[in-house]
Amino acid sequence: MENGASALKVGILVLVSIVVVLAMAWAIAGGFLSPQPERIAVFPLDEGVSGLRPGSEARVGGVRVGTVRSVEAVAEDGRAHVRVSFELPERFVLREGARVMVGSGLAGDAFLDVTALGDGVTLAPDEPVPGTSRAFDDMFDLLAELQVEISQLIAQALESTLPVMEETFGTLSEAFLTIDETSATVAAVLDENRDALRTTVRSAERLAGTLETRAEPTLNRLDSALDGSQSALLSLQESLAALEPAATDAAELMRGVRNLWLGQRGRIEDVVVSLSRAGQDLELAIGDLRRSPWRLLHRPEEPLEEYQLIYDSARAFSRAAGDIRAATSSVEAAASENTVIASNTSSLSVTELASVLDRPERAVGLHFFNPPHIMDLVEIVIAEQTNERTEEFAVDYVQGIEKEDVVVRDTAGFATSRLGLALGLEAIRMVEHGVASPADIDEGMELGYGHPMGPIELTDHIGLDVRLD
Repeated sequence: MENGASALKVGILVLVSIVVVLAMAWAIAGGFLSPQPERIAVFPLDEGVSGLRPGSEARVGGVRVGTVRSVEAVAEDGRAHVRVSFELPERFVLREGARVMVGSGLAGDAFLDVTALGDGVTLAPDEPVPGTSRAFDDMFDLLAELQVEISQLIAQALESTLPVMEETFGTLSEAFLTIDETSATVAAVLDENRDALRTTVRSAERLAGTLETRAEPTLNRLDSALDGSQSALLSLQESLAALEPAATDAAELMRGVRNLWLGQRGRIEDVVVSLSRAGQDLELAIGDLRRSPWRLLHRPEEPLEEYQLIYDSARAFSRAAGDIRAATSSVEAAASENTVIASNTSSLSVTELASVLDRPERAVGLHFFNPPHIMDLVEIVIAEQTNERTEEFAVDYVQGIEKEDVVVRDTAGFATSRLGLALGLEAIRMVEHGVASPADIDEGMELGYGHPMGPIELTDHIGLDVRLD
């Protein structure tokens, strides 16, 4: 009987333990697996957000607290910007004045960093936080440090030099007063004895005794005047000697300022060069985004990354060449005799590009569509100089990479771009004449004709400046 009671107690104890463990596991899972709140940061297109993508780290003060959920380019109120969604635990409260930046780790991986939570009114959960660039903050911090260092150095030099200069100026003032008094005495003596001296000279033989009697007081007064002048000269010499430490301190001050400038000159020049390069990179990045906005949200798989690098290198080569005709000639100089030279241009004349080649018959246009690894169509453009061998090679090449080809003759805009431009211009004219709103025009083409993107939205992605060119 006692054994049965003990077994029952043990069973109840085990059952209670299991219930407690399950409750603790449920509480822990609920605490750790609960979804993190989401906040939004907005960056202008000209800010550096290159490399930031979904899955990048989200940090607060450099400490990881979550991940980036999405990065997308959007247009609101007629202005384009980049909208970044990221995780932020509830314990971090964003207020007015909060700052969000995009940084880069030692490995080159981009991350989102909340550098300041703000000190104003608490922001609503759906209110976006403006993003800023770190390059300008670094420059302002450096300039502030330089200003503090120079101010301290000048203050120390002035503090040690001013007492000496004040004492020296006082001595100089006394010396000048003594010189003035001596000059007045000499002038008075000369004026007083001018006639007597003349009379004494003319009557030297007759009035030798008189001359001796009057000359002695005059000489005594001249001696006193010379003594006063000597004292004044000694005072002036002492003043000049007192000025030497002040001059030495001033020279040290100038050397210190010069050494400070020379020491920081390299850093300042580096900041200026970095800002210049950052501005150039931003201009190139904005141009890339306008031409290929899909690259902001899409990262190719590893087997396709090599082709992406080739694509970027070709575009960088054409920009560096400055003149596309010179770039075409350079390509021919580096290629073998049997190499087909193809251009991915969507607007330039392939016939004109072929005219600069020594063998223009091997020139052809292969117009891929963005993104090229997703879009199946390739437009084969036949220039006036293109021969049959080059055309057959281009068709075989496009079919060999499992793309669909259309063959067109070289003309302005070829076939696809020419039709797309006409459609985009007509859509713009319809908005101008009040036929329909931009949204309704796009929706009509998407739902009625099966277009993946309406003509107005497509024009925004391409860029009005690109359409104009």
